[in-house]
Amino acid sequence: MRHSDHWVALSGIAIPFLLILSRKHIVASQTPFYLLATAQNMLSLVLDLITAALAIIVVSISFETRELGTGLALFSIVGLGTSTKLLISQWTELETSLGAMRRINDFAQNTPRDISSYRSLPPPRDWPSKGGIEFCNVSLSYSGKSTLISSILGLVHIQQGCIIVDDMDISLLEPDSLRSSVTVVPQNAVLLRADVRTNLTLGAAEAPSHVKMTEALKEYGLYDRFHERDGLDTLVVADLLSHGEQQIFCIVQALLHKSHLVLLDEPTGR
Repeated sequence: MRHSDHWVALSGIAIPFLLILSRKHIVASQTPFYLLATAQNMLSLVLDLITAALAIIVVSISFETRELGTGLALFSIVGLGTSTKLLISQWTELETSLGAMRRINDFAQNTPRDISSYRSLPPPRDWPSKGGIEFCNVSLSYSGKSTLISSILGLVHIQQGCIIVDDMDISLLEPDSLRSSVTVVPQNAVLLRADVRTNLTLGAAEAPSHVKMTEALKEYGLYDRFHERDGLDTLVVADLLSHGEQQIFCIVQALLHKSHLVLLDEPTGR
């Protein structure tokens, strides 16, 4: 049997298994949303039934009393039902949002950090001064360009070997100090919903001056996009810059950080 035949046979077994496994995880992830939607629909049904029951009672009373205000009462009951459903819906959304915020806070406060006893060495103040990287018999799982960049940042576990940056084994350095000493330009731009100044100085050891930021933006043709608005105080929103301009913005950000080690994860690949 040829190698291609083996591949086809393995694909015929693996792909259905992966589809079943993926479906199982998707269903499990959507279960809370199904339960929430079911509870909301059930509550809406109960409120509609209560409103209908009150309307029937009012109509029954009107046949007995012949009061002129019965129509107004009936109209008020219908409006009360609509307002109550809106109130319950808004309250449910508020409760869901507060629960999500609590879970995020718990994750941020209680998740153990990747700091081990042997990763406590602070790098020198001017490190890295040359930006030289040496991989010494390094073995990684799912190795690729993104994995290599993650390994330099200490985000993936190295099975064997070590990575030397400017004569220092990065596995011994404090993770936060290591990552703050390296500038990364990702393939997909990451911009905060904040002003231009905040995005340009994000993660910089020393914030660049107003003049340097303006000159860098002018040099790379982005200054006019912000100057016609509020300059460096312009709020960066999703539709302010095109995808290419966002990548250029990240490159400008990296240049302003003045780091001796800049990792490029195909910033112009898209």
